[in-house]
Formats: sequence, C-alpha cells, structure tokens
Amino acid sequence: MLNGAWLAPANKDQQLAVLAFTPTFKQILLDRFTHYAAAVFVLMLLMLCASQLLIRFLLGQLNALKDVMLHVEKSGDLSARVANRSDDEVGQMAKAFNAMQAGYQRVVNTVSQTASRLDEGAAHLASGMKDVRQGMLGQQSETDQVATAINEMTATVHHIAQHATATRDQSQTADALAVTGKGVVDRVQVSIAGLSSGVQQTAEMIQRMAEDSQKINGVVNVIHSIAEQTNLLALNAAIEAARAGEMGRGFAVVADEVRNLARRVQTSTDEITTMVSTLQSGTRDAVDFMQDSSFKADECVQQAREAGEALAAIASAVAQMRESNTQIAVAAQQQSQVAEDMNRAVVSIRDVTERTVIQTVDSASTSDQLATLAGELNSAIGQLRL
Repeated sequence: MLNGAWLAPANKDQQLAVLAFTPTFKQILLDRFTHYAAAVFVLMLLMLCASQLLIRFLLGQLNALKDVMLHVEKSGDLSARVANRSDDEVGQMAKAFNAMQAGYQRVVNTVSQTASRLDEGAAHLASGMKDVRQGMLGQQSETDQVATAINEMTATVHHIAQHATATRDQSQTADALAVTGKGVVDRVQVSIAGLSSGVQQTAEMIQRMAEDSQKINGVVNVIHSIAEQTNLLALNAAIEAARAGEMGRGFAVVADEVRNLARRVQTSTDEITTMVSTLQSGTRDAVDFMQDSSFKADECVQQAREAGEALAAIASAVAQMRESNTQIAVAAQQQSQVAEDMNRAVVSIRDVTERTVIQTVDSASTSDQLATLAGELNSAIGQLRL
C-alpha cells in the first residue's frame, strides 16, 4: 500500500525509516497527473470518435428510412421496404414502418380488388338497368296497346251482347213462324186428302169433264201457273234454308220436296192438258189418268205429312236455338262485365308500369353515378403501386 501507516514494521525505528522515505499522496498525484490527463484525453477522444460513428450510423439508418418514406410519398409505391439489420430503436422504427407498409398494401390491395369488382358490378348494373328501362318502356307501350285492345274488345262484346239479344228475339219470332207453318202444312195435308177424294169423284165424272174440256184447259193453265209460282217459292225456300246452315237442312229437304212436287204438278198439268186434248179420244185413258192422279194425291198427302213432321223438327230446333241464344246473350253480358274488369285491371297495371318506369330511370341514373364513382376509385387506386 502507498500509505506508510498501513505497514507493520518489526520495530519503531524501521517504521520511522520507512515513513521518512515513503512518498505522500500529493507527490504521487503530481507525479502521475500527466499520465492521468493523457489517459483522460485519449478516453474522451475515443468517446468522441465512438459518438461520431454512432451518430453516422443512426443518421444512415434514419436517412434510409427518410428516403424510403419520400419515395413512397412521391411514387405511392406501397411495396417499398426499409432495409433493417439492427434491433435498436431505429431498427424497431424501420420494422414498424415496414409493417405499416405491409398493412397498407394489404388494405389497398383488398380495396383495389373490391373496387374492380365494384366497377364491374356497377357496369353490369348500369347495363342491366338500361335493358330494364328499355324493357319497361316496351312493356308500357305494350300495356297501352293491350288497354286499347281491351277497350275495343269491351265495345265489341257489348255489341255482341246486343246482337245476341236481338238474335234471341228473332229466334222467338222464327219459332212462332215455324209453328204457324206447321199449322199451314197440316191444313194443306187435309186439303190434299180432300183433293184425293175429289179425284175419285172426278173419275166418275169423266164423261161430263169431256164436255167441259175447254173449261178444264183454263183450270189447268191456272194450276200450271200456280205450280210455277210454287216452284219459285220452293227454290227461294231452299236458298234461305241453305243460308240457315245445319239448322235449315231439314227445311231444305222439305223445300226440295215441295219443288219436286211443284215440278210434278207442272208435269201433271201438262199431262192433264194432253189428256184433255185427247179426252174425246177415249174415256178409259182419262180414267187411268185420274187413278194415277189419285195415287199421286196420296203421295202428296204423305209428303205433306212428312213436311209437317219436318216443320215440327224445325220448330223444335228453333226453340233450342232460342234457348242457346238466350244462354249466349247471358254469357255475352257476363263476358262484357269480365272485359270491363279486365280493362280496369290493365289500366291499373299500366299505372304501376308508369311508376316502375320512373323508378327504373332513377335507378339507372343512380347506377351511372355508382359506375362513375367506381371508376374514380379505380383511378385513384391505380396511382398506387402494390
């Protein structure tokens, strides 16, 4: 130790001697001050160099971080990263910046994909809304046409109902006429039966007829004229029956039979004329002729009976037609009511379509705005590099 008091000499003299020759602390401090000062200077110089190196190292890392941040700020490059090879505060700052960049990159990438899908969806929506608008406008036009057509149909059905009612009334009149015609045919049948009896009596009066042949010629001419008129009437009846269609088929048959009868009557009158002209030549021929006339009269009775049955069938058919016309009239009235209901429904649909068209136009405008915003978002994201 430097302090002489700490020594333990063997004796007091030796202790004194040692103390006399031991240097003091002040002397030692003065002797070694230069060395201490030099050591302190060197130490401070080393600390200064170390601090400069540390500052340069920190400034290098900070400048690298600053350069990357300026690069990101100018170019929008979110893929830029700071090279980090230390775990100090600057390194942790670089790691935090890199993590922030990665987070921004993921977020912007997700936003970019979403914006792309939004842009596509907005484009499809805008196109779809245009198609919908065109379709709704077309539907509105078609609905107007349908409304017009239904109005016309309603008027037509109303006229049909009126005509059906008139047809029903006419069928009632036809029914009454058919009944009247049947009565006429019945009376004709009775008359023809009487004619047949008269023919028999005429056979007995042939001799007197020979004397009155000139008068008979006049009567035959009248009968011939009546037969011609009957033929014309039968022809007209056949034409009207043909117009009546299926319902007039039976009446057409009767008309044909009547026409045939008229023709036969004409033939008979011709034969009668011939007979009258040859009456003087023989009464036997006249008797045979009258017998033939009696047979034909019987045929006329049978034909009249058939005509009566045909008219009865016609009357029944007309009655059925009247019932059908009544049902048609009722159905036409119901159809007219249904048509009016349809007209109101179509008008309501047209009003709804008009409101839908207005809403579709508004939606199309909104979709166009959405497409514009999506395009602006894509343009803004396109300025960034991922």
